[in-house]
Amino acid sequence: AAVAPPLATSVRGIGEPPHPSVLAGAEAEVEAAPPPPRPPAHFASRAKAKVKAKSKAKANAKMLPKARPKAQAGPRVIRAGGVVVHQLLCGRDIANRRRNPPEDGALDRVWELADSMRNFVYIVADPISKQALLVDGCWDIDGIFEYASRCGLHIAVAVCTHGHYDHAGGLVPFAGPFELRAQGVRELLARGLRVLAGAADVEQIAEQCGVDRRAVEPIEEGSCVRAGGARCIVFETPGHTPGSLCLYIPPPNEVPEV
Repeated sequence: AAVAPPLATSVRGIGEPPHPSVLAGAEAEVEAAPPPPRPPAHFASRAKAKVKAKSKAKANAKMLPKARPKAQAGPRVIRAGGVVVHQLLCGRDIANRRRNPPEDGALDRVWELADSMRNFVYIVADPISKQALLVDGCWDIDGIFEYASRCGLHIAVAVCTHGHYDHAGGLVPFAGPFELRAQGVRELLARGLRVLAGAADVEQIAEQCGVDRRAVEPIEEGSCVRAGGARCIVFETPGHTPGSLCLYIPPPNEVPEV
């Protein structure tokens, strides 16, 4: 008669390996079990790309300088060479048609252009006497003088760094069928100011602003423009226009008598 094989648990002692038949059955069960579901390949590649991008961003952030806080909107005030320089942005600090919409339609169009040009106007002031010189006074002469008045400054002289209408005022050259004029030299002369400009640009400024040529005083290399204790030395820099110039603010007590 056939004899059944003994059970692994009934014959073998504690600590002995199980019967081969039991192992064979276990292996068969494991092999027969379906593998766990895996995510699609594109999911895995996206996850790896995200991890890589975060690592790269962290590495780049360590190399970059810390971001500076945003500057408060408004005129910038700079102290240099014993003077105080006020930097006004056209379209924001003056000629601002959103904050102070003009009633005149032509002026509104001019200020719209000023907002797109984004020129700077400078007031160089002596902090003691409060006398000041105006650099490239244009677009909104009333606004410039109102700002100076609020600061307790008296503008005594004006300088044009070159003859283009967006720095000296006058007829806007590409206004189409409209005749638009930007405020500038003409309005400054009407206020009784001395107006100075590079000798080679005087003719252009007088023509586009509709003023007498003799009303605009020519200045040359080495000239010293003064308003109280505020002084600037003229450097001729032709190129942008024939009479273009730059102004240098020297340290106190180092201005030559020119």
